[in-house]
Amino acid sequence: MEDPNDVNDDLQVDLSSGNIITQLLSKHTNASQPESQQVVAVLRALQEVLESQGMNPSPTAVFAAIMTPLSQPEVHKRSSVEEIGAMATILSSVLPHTPAPALLPQYETVIQVMKALLVALAASTSPLRAALKCSGCVLRVVTADQWDKTEAFFCEVLKMCSDHRPKVRKQASAAIDLALRALEGTTVADKAGRQVAAYGVQVLAATGVAAQARRGKKGAELKAAEELVEKAVKEALHLMTTYKHLLPLIGPKAGATMCDPLVQLHAQGQPVLSQHAVDTLTELGTHLDAKLEAAPLAKMLKNVIKVNYDKKDLPLVLAVQRLLSQGFVRLHSMDPDASGKQLAPAVHHLVPHLALQEGIVYGATECLKTLIRTCVDAKMVQQTVQHMALAQQDDETAPGKMAPLQSVVVAVEAALGYRYRAAWPSVLPVASTLVERLGALSGMLLGGVLTALGELASAREPSSWPAVQTTFGVILRVMGPEHVLAALPLNLEQAVSMEGAEDEGDGWFDVAGCNVWLLPLLKQHLLGARLAYFASDILPLAKRMAENSKKAAASRKPLQAQRCITAEYQLWSTLPAFVTWCQDTPQAFPTIARDLGAYLQHREDLRTVLCSALQRIVSQNKQMVEGGSTEAPVGYTTELAAASIASVANFAKNFMPILFNLFVTVPLEHRGVIHNTIAAFASIADPATLGGFFRTIIKKLIKVQTDPEGAPGALLEGGDSVAARRCTFMELALALEPGLDEASVEMMFKQTWEWALQPARWVALQPA
Repeated sequence: MEDPNDVNDDLQVDLSSGNIITQLLSKHTNASQPESQQVVAVLRALQEVLESQGMNPSPTAVFAAIMTPLSQPEVHKRSSVEEIGAMATILSSVLPHTPAPALLPQYETVIQVMKALLVALAASTSPLRAALKCSGCVLRVVTADQWDKTEAFFCEVLKMCSDHRPKVRKQASAAIDLALRALEGTTVADKAGRQVAAYGVQVLAATGVAAQARRGKKGAELKAAEELVEKAVKEALHLMTTYKHLLPLIGPKAGATMCDPLVQLHAQGQPVLSQHAVDTLTELGTHLDAKLEAAPLAKMLKNVIKVNYDKKDLPLVLAVQRLLSQGFVRLHSMDPDASGKQLAPAVHHLVPHLALQEGIVYGATECLKTLIRTCVDAKMVQQTVQHMALAQQDDETAPGKMAPLQSVVVAVEAALGYRYRAAWPSVLPVASTLVERLGALSGMLLGGVLTALGELASAREPSSWPAVQTTFGVILRVMGPEHVLAALPLNLEQAVSMEGAEDEGDGWFDVAGCNVWLLPLLKQHLLGARLAYFASDILPLAKRMAENSKKAAASRKPLQAQRCITAEYQLWSTLPAFVTWCQDTPQAFPTIARDLGAYLQHREDLRTVLCSALQRIVSQNKQMVEGGSTEAPVGYTTELAAASIASVANFAKNFMPILFNLFVTVPLEHRGVIHNTIAAFASIADPATLGGFFRTIIKKLIKVQTDPEGAPGALLEGGDSVAARRCTFMELALALEPGLDEASVEMMFKQTWEWALQPARWVALQPA
């Protein structure tokens, strides 16, 4: 138990200026504790000595005055513990302000005094803390030349890092910390670090020795052995509490010697010991100041992974996860190859955590994501591809086992199994992270994972479905629709013809063995896909759905016909996603332009989707050319955007007449999307082509404005009345404005203004 009358609870006082003795007296005079009264008595004696010698009570003078009696052995013999403790308390307040030049000339004497204080005050917490604070002040000025004289004293202070009294341990740790920092960079820093490690190994090993000695004991011997075990365990716990802050300061070789004992302590299976051991390993290997090298860190992580511990112990499991997460990040920064070799065992170790309680599952998910994000780099992926190529050979050069990354993929695939059903929402982000790291090679390496994900998605578990959608969004963006649909074919023709198909609402349906659920995800998540794939695979399938609908209707199968039409529409609805930052627009658009024009002209139900796709191609690429876009994927260049615009612009002369005809014939409420599509084409069309269209529209506008209602040869398209037709052609002219030159804009304005100024027009607009 701590001393309730601890006069050192506030050792930090401002003694940098003024009369030190007076300040200390003001602190202790009014205190009621006997220890404070003893301090006052010693202070008054010191005051008399200094006054008799005519000396000012500076820190150096007070230090010299109090060191004189403390350096005499007979003083220690005839003085009480209380008197020596009082002198130590005063010295602990003076030493922080005593300059190093005052200490170094008599450094050996000072060390002997400190050792004597530690012995004399060992049983009293408060005075011992003061002595340890003095020891820290002395150790902080140690130099390499003085190490031989200081080493024994350093070890005495070090032993108190495992003291049963928390405040003593804390003060001893602070003193060792000061010494290690003082010696950092010197020739003896490693020696000091080895002393710290050696004492740590000794204390930690004692727990195993005591546990071994307990075996086979009975009766009184067993009781005595258990007491020794308890003592050894407590001392180890006390040591690890203080060592967590010291181990990052010791040298790499010394730190390496601490790894095995700590791992062995973790392996003993005692929960509290295990957690402290793992936390200490985390500080030793991953702290910002840690000096542990790559090889011992890799070995330590490998050994930790092998330990069998209680997976129901939440704090311990989380501590292990934290060690692995931080340890692999640090190891990869020092030696990527070493982290790659240990990645697969770590992932296999963590995956079973996903079947445990909620807090552990979350920690395992974050840890797995960190390990994959950190360790799976381009070099590792390339090595795996080469390994797989060699494995396909039948000769003796073929490797006999999987590459580490392949083993990681197997572990993630296993996590998508039914055993981990409750954790699927947590497993799926891990799969997403793996896909992101593998990039374009995901299709080659993740075939099994993709199949497992498809089975999981087909199950449509309500709890995991949102995570499934997010995961497939990542997969579609990274792998592209070609690889996904090759592994998980839509099987639409099978789906629409099966009697067991279940309606999912909004005209949609679900059939076992068919992956129609992918279509909405294609629509939502595609980015940077190939338009050529749409032209070669999706469009022909949409055409077959349309034909099948006609056949089903002719065979009096209305439900099947409706499903085919729904499927066709869903296929076409992916077009805007396919053209979003499309990588092959210059080459692929010409191959699909004729079909787009035909469907735009004849399929009213697809018109909005087609217009949306055309607008998106133009707007995104224009934005890229005119100043760049933060939404463009990596690798999408202004050169590609310019080529895409040029490719689409070549067909403006074909699309714009179709759009004009649609604009003047469709109901007013459907003109908006067509108007915007015309404007998009106008913004990129060849000026000569656009000028011809503009002049034609203006001529029609003039004819509408000048011909009386019902006149022979009057223009009748665009509305049921002159006013309606006039508005139609004025809107058409306005749609061309983004690409018009200044003269054409002025002409359009003139026609509008002249018409607006005619009084009859105002009368016509007045309400009845």
